Amino acid sequence: MKAAGPHSPPAAEREGRYFDRLVQESGDFNPFTERGWRTLAPRFAAAVPGTELRILDVGCGTGRSRRIYLDRSARYAGIDLSLGALRLARRRFADSSWLQADALRLPFRDGSFDVVAFSSVLHHVGDRRTALAEAFRVLRPGGWAFAFDPNLLHPAMLLF
Repeated sequence: MKAAGPHSPPAAEREGRYFDRLVQESGDFNPFTERGWRTLAPRFAAAVPGTELRILDVGCGTGRSRRIYLDRSARYAGIDLSLGALRLARRRFADSSWLQADALRLPFRDGSFDVVAFSSVLHHVGDRRTALAEAFRVLRPGGWAFAFDPNLLHPAMLLF
């Protein structure tokens, strides 16, 4: 795991510290029930064709979202602002890559991934336009962006 650079924006630093505290105090962070995770995996499979995919998971948190992509990925990289969450993710899935990074400045070359997934994170991103531009930069031509985000006021959240 690599630490964020010295020029990280204050909002990103605050988000990272918030989730570091949350993970330290509670021992974990899980935005969904088991039923929710089981619902998301087939949604991903139906939305994104192919196997042996190179997947970037933006907002991977403690690694719980890894299960959505597990059967479809040849290479998986999870990024998050919280080092505490990433440490827990590494314990869960030691064979995956985990990196502290900001969605607004992805530390990857152009065209590095087949899929960029935003796992329950877009509501935390202040500049979604820049985050999406970065996602499309690191996607290969014809690649896929996949996003899910909780909205507790939406009736569909009863499924999760």
